[in-house]
Amino acid sequence: MKDEIIIRTYIVFIAFVLIGFVILGRVVQIGILEGDRWRMRGDSLYVRHQPIEAERGNILSCDGRLLVTSVPLFDVRMDVKGVDAKLFVQHVDSLAYCLSHYVDPTISERGFRDLLYRERSAGNRYLMLKDDVSYSQMELIKKFPLFRLGKNKGGLIFVKKSRRERPYRMLAARSLGSVREGAKPIGLEGYYDKVLGGEKGSRLVQKVAHDIWVPIDDISDFEPKRGQDIITNIDIDLQDIAEQALYKSIAHHDALGGTAIVMEVKTGAIKAMANLTKSENDIDEYYNYAVGMATEPGSTFKLATMMSLFEDGYISPEDRVNINGGAVNLCDKRIEDASDHIKYSNPTMKQVFAVSSNVGTALTAKKYYERNAKKFISRLRQFHLDKPTGVDLEGEPNPFIKQAYNADQHWSCTSIPWMAHGYELTLTPMQMLTFYNAVANKGRMMKPQIVKQILEYADPIQTIEPEVLDTKIASAATLNFALDLLKSTSQDSFGTARSLRNPLYTVAGKTGTAVTNYYKGDINEGKKYQASFVGFFPADEPVYSVMVVIYEPKSNGYYGGSTALPVFREIADYCISSKFILPQEVTKMDIDIPNSQVRGGGYANDLKTILHYAGTPFENNCINEWAIVHPENEKLQVSGANAVSQEVPDVRGMGMRDALFILENKGLKVRIQGHGRVRSQSITPGSKLLGQTIDLTMG
Repeated sequence: MKDEIIIRTYIVFIAFVLIGFVILGRVVQIGILEGDRWRMRGDSLYVRHQPIEAERGNILSCDGRLLVTSVPLFDVRMDVKGVDAKLFVQHVDSLAYCLSHYVDPTISERGFRDLLYRERSAGNRYLMLKDDVSYSQMELIKKFPLFRLGKNKGGLIFVKKSRRERPYRMLAARSLGSVREGAKPIGLEGYYDKVLGGEKGSRLVQKVAHDIWVPIDDISDFEPKRGQDIITNIDIDLQDIAEQALYKSIAHHDALGGTAIVMEVKTGAIKAMANLTKSENDIDEYYNYAVGMATEPGSTFKLATMMSLFEDGYISPEDRVNINGGAVNLCDKRIEDASDHIKYSNPTMKQVFAVSSNVGTALTAKKYYERNAKKFISRLRQFHLDKPTGVDLEGEPNPFIKQAYNADQHWSCTSIPWMAHGYELTLTPMQMLTFYNAVANKGRMMKPQIVKQILEYADPIQTIEPEVLDTKIASAATLNFALDLLKSTSQDSFGTARSLRNPLYTVAGKTGTAVTNYYKGDINEGKKYQASFVGFFPADEPVYSVMVVIYEPKSNGYYGGSTALPVFREIADYCISSKFILPQEVTKMDIDIPNSQVRGGGYANDLKTILHYAGTPFENNCINEWAIVHPENEKLQVSGANAVSQEVPDVRGMGMRDALFILENKGLKVRIQGHGRVRSQSITPGSKLLGQTIDLTMG
């Protein structure tokens, strides 16, 4: 019995010894051999490296003005529990006063005091006091009682972030784009995200509550690297004009939306790109039609057809075609000309283009290409109409140009005549403009480019040079033929763009009106239209090319000549007047002013600049900021407009904006009749200022 008990005792003893050795071995293994690993895993539950977003780079206009920038903002938090009790009691009243008066006036001093005591009792180590404070506010808050003692003693915590701001609000908003969490990046922000985004940093943070992490110190382990800046080709003033003109057209015609693109002919630089959509309440930028909207272009495509026919030697400008009264049935489908476009029964090819005859274009293309469609498609590919432009924005679709006789692409006997006048194929406005721009550039096709330079801390690190897609898309003879056709639409009395004719500059371009729902066959649904105009100016020495498309106009006309053309004209007029790109024959004209009624006025330096540029002799008698220009003794006189004296100024000849600025700054109340320039004013210039009401008659 005794021996049995002793044996059992030894067994238990040995078991405990073995267990002890196992425990000791595990302690050595965990604490020494695997110590670093387990310490890191333990720390990861309470301490970790948190990424720090880098400040995004700026997006600037061609002249360096800010289009998009990052504004630093801060969330103000407080480790209420971590503050020493004595210091907390000593400063809580004065801190509550400062918070109430300078941070959030909607909360009283007592309210802040009670909040701080309540959150301290709850053990809050990450109390939100105010979000989105500016840098100057942050500097002020650092000086508050208790907070001025520093983070460890005062408990103040700042969490830095940033917000993207557009100084020009919605100007070019869709082109500039955005990068948001959970949303697809768009525009330049998306395309150049890696350039603008910089490199993230990191800092050590500690877990203080459920999913709440507080920076351990203000020093980052890895400082974030700020994103680089990009300079675009966008001209802010031209962009503003394009958007205003487009806005007016969409509103006037109750259209679904529209786009207007301005391209520099020689370089392919995109100087403006407006995209507007009508919603229930307003007209704003929601979609980039210019780059992403591929549709059947309609009559603007006729230029490609005519160039193909001429390049292949099938037609000349004076060849004639019987348009059958402006209507014809081809393969059980009817092609018609607009009734007000029918000017001739047997027009020349030049007249077919100028009046935009669908029938004449379709019949001619069918005659020469019906049995050799591959030749026609080959010419379209020669003009790069089957390729995307490669513009530096995401979302550009490929053009759709059918392969000849491809049944999978629904090739039929209608394909040649319908493609000839802009159907059964799709292009974006940017792709169509790139083609026309190549014609303007003597066949040299340029890649559309929005960004021209990348900067790092204001120093250029990359300049994006103009890129040539093709040195010659057609023969010189074909390009001259195309230019002649494009000029005829505005210069000939029967052209669809004849309203563009003016004595200062010439335009080469083409109107387009496409029915977008012709294939639906729903007789109860009214026709939907797409109106467009694409062209360049001055016609013989092109500087800019412009594409305008208005989608689904519903009132006050739907033709390209009545909806898109006015937008083009407003853009062209602005460019001619503001960029000094008048043709040489205009700038060299002798200006004879026999009429003593000729008069103008405005900002003196601008008036002198214009007169110098035009080579017009004048006598300068003005030392003031504002001036009046009037003829005297067969010569122009530039005189002061007494805008700084205590007398009623002379504003006759000035525009409305300048006249209002001067008169209202004099304390006068202004009433206006008519529009244009000031023709007469009700109070004689030089009269004493008495705060009167002055009537201006414009004309």
